[in-house]
Amino acid sequence: MSATFVSALILIAIGQPAQAEISQDSGWVYTTDGAGKIYFDADRKGYPGQELLIVCDIKADARGVTGAAEWRVDPVKFGKQITDSSSSGGCSSYAGNFIPEGYLLHVWVCKYHTSTNDIGNFSYCRVGAGIG
Repeated sequence: MSATFVSALILIAIGQPAQAEISQDSGWVYTTDGAGKIYFDADRKGYPGQELLIVCDIKADARGVTGAAEWRVDPVKFGKQITDSSSSGGCSSYAGNFIPEGYLLHVWVCKYHTSTNDIGNFSYCRVGAGIG
């Protein structure tokens, strides 16, 4: 076997995309009741190679908003979750080079009860997609 062929097999085995996908933002994805939202920015303006994930709690209702970006580099699943419990229109964000270029990702956003700090008690969830 040639070295090029072996290298190609290794790249496929670790989940490298066969062809590079163009980075794509998720657009705003809202909870089903419209009280929270998430946005994945695939190419943060002014910061080459960096992504930005924003979660906003836009309704004062004693519930926080949590969301995440999740992607897979076979066989491993990765993710970055952030939470905003402001209940006042505030947002939380995370920026960095955390997703390999060209990988499909899913974003999800949900509400949770802040009175119990039970982040596992999700409701009004919605899922969107982007490309890292």
